[in-house]
Amino acid sequence: AFNFYNRTYNLKKYPKYPLISQNYGIIIQGLVVNENNFTYETICLYRQLYPNILIVLSTWEGTSKNFIKKVNQITNVKIILSKLPDYSGIKNINLQIESTKNALSYLQLNKCDFVLKTRTDQRLDLAENFLNYFTSLQKLFPNTRSYLKSKLIISSMNTYKDRFYGVSDMLMFGKIEDMCLYWSIKYDDKTFNNFVPVNNPKYFIKQSTAEGYLVSEFMKRINWKPKWNKVDHKLFFKNHFISVDHDQIGHFWYKNNWLSRDL
Repeated sequence: AFNFYNRTYNLKKYPKYPLISQNYGIIIQGLVVNENNFTYETICLYRQLYPNILIVLSTWEGTSKNFIKKVNQITNVKIILSKLPDYSGIKNINLQIESTKNALSYLQLNKCDFVLKTRTDQRLDLAENFLNYFTSLQKLFPNTRSYLKSKLIISSMNTYKDRFYGVSDMLMFGKIEDMCLYWSIKYDDKTFNNFVPVNNPKYFIKQSTAEGYLVSEFMKRINWKPKWNKVDHKLFFKNHFISVDHDQIGHFWYKNNWLSRDL
């Protein structure tokens, strides 16, 4: 068991799902959260739930050697230490691109078919087989009208109903080819001095920064010409994404949720 803000995760009470095998992978990307051992204990939680899958921690050179040593004692966890990009991008978007695509490359080499991309400051903390749930959703709502092999699954966290084409970048699950299509892209070289801000939040994606940059590049890759209206927005989501309720999957954000989560 481990404690988090005076609440206890008892790993013995969490089930194991050994039938979820090595053709699945989980990416945990970003700067390690050492406070309350958050990132380390997230890895422990996923290892308990899924003893046979690959877990990739994709973080940065300079990560604590003690932390690395501790994680290396957990079976079947790969640590990727990348060099920080020279330019992090607006809202650190280039850091997210770099750490995610490096992890995807590793999982491709290891023959993974399905990938869940998460962050070091977030976790799915319910004792549920969320990987099987995501795969079942893809079968229930098959992709028939897009470049993707299957629809990409995203969390409702930071997915805004009133934002056109507003795909959240916090969590994503999909077939590895589709994940690479979305994430293995060039850096965003825009700066605060040379991009045109959009004042209306409904059109935030139009300025192509942060998660908006990811969406814009994805649209180019699938040859989607946005019309910036409600009908086209709904069609874009319907054809390419499945949004799941973040509470239903226990999507927990360290800096925002810890006071309100009943663990």
